[in-house]
Amino acid sequence: MLVQMALLSLTLPGIVHADSESSLEQWHTKEYKRQPGLDMINAAKAYSLGFTGKGVTVGYLDSGIQANHPEFAGAIAGGFDFANNTPYANGQGVDTQPPAGHGSHVAGIIGARRDEAGMHGVAFNSQLFAVAYGINTDDDDDDDDGGDDTTPTPDDIRAFQDRMLSNGWNYLAQFKLPIINSSLGLNDCSRSYNPPCHIVDYGSAQSALEAQPLIIESFKNSAQAGSLMVFATGNESQDHPDFLAGSPYWFPELKDNWLAVTAVGEDGSLAVYANKCGVSAEWCLTAPGGQWAPGINSVNSDGGYIYKSGTSMASPHVAGGAALVKEAFPYFTAYHLQQTLLTTATPLGDPSIYGWGLMNVGKAVQGPAQFTRLFDVDTLGYHSTFANDISGTGG
Repeated sequence: MLVQMALLSLTLPGIVHADSESSLEQWHTKEYKRQPGLDMINAAKAYSLGFTGKGVTVGYLDSGIQANHPEFAGAIAGGFDFANNTPYANGQGVDTQPPAGHGSHVAGIIGARRDEAGMHGVAFNSQLFAVAYGINTDDDDDDDDGGDDTTPTPDDIRAFQDRMLSNGWNYLAQFKLPIINSSLGLNDCSRSYNPPCHIVDYGSAQSALEAQPLIIESFKNSAQAGSLMVFATGNESQDHPDFLAGSPYWFPELKDNWLAVTAVGEDGSLAVYANKCGVSAEWCLTAPGGQWAPGINSVNSDGGYIYKSGTSMASPHVAGGAALVKEAFPYFTAYHLQQTLLTTATPLGDPSIYGWGLMNVGKAVQGPAQFTRLFDVDTLGYHSTFANDISGTGG
């Protein structure tokens, strides 16, 4: 069934679900409370409505996943380790960045199991498809990877990053996954070899393309594959996001498939390290990333759990939230997921800082709250209800 949501300055009243909700309080377990980011995004409300990420696979590009951690039991759908040129069979995986493991921490925020131990992820019944970045050893063109004894030039480093990261996103694009998280960044203002501090610094689309041509090509492949790409804005305290989160600024054809995510601490204020939404405000959300201490509690690849802070921790909250919305509305495209998460966010103030505001996944699983333009939906035979009040001049 094809449904066209085309509204002219119209507000639709919300429709209450016929099924009674399970008690919110039963979801506020010790496990839930050990990851305070869950309550900040209203996750218990989504769970009480029956959404846990079941049936949804979330891909991510990072340092891999430590599959033998109990929090990932039954959670790993597959993936690939480019650092070691090794595919991950179901249930397998290693984190290539010891100690503690950035990728495992990110994966735990998305989908650590609800198992009465430690903490659990936003979408604790989702499946994880992990890709570890690195240079594939089958690629014998290593002239620009900094692998010899000479000091790499800025161009060498950019070319190495371009190949390494584009390999991962191109691999993920083959699988047409609905959601891909990337808690990564290219711009580090403290390093003389990488002078751009944020996306605006590139000056033009042509300059951005010349700097990272393979990454931009892989982004276009990802958009064509229909994936919602979720990116951290970066940790350089800049007014605009990193190249990755901000790419639609220069390449607007990517915009409908993009979410940039900045970070707040437990008090709801912008984290001191976080890049603001800036020019990405139109496709930007805020999520918990912690201030420097204590941070966000998630998986330690060496065993147990560890607190980390950063926009790297904020982004997987949103990827997990997108999985809950995808479960609620299996027919949603990347654009529908994006718009639903954006329009149901809780405003925090200046959009140039916080974008649309703090993700409210308990509201998002009930459908969009605004139609910013034509909201054209093929329900694929599914039956569901938009329960939020909906406003907008289009849809």
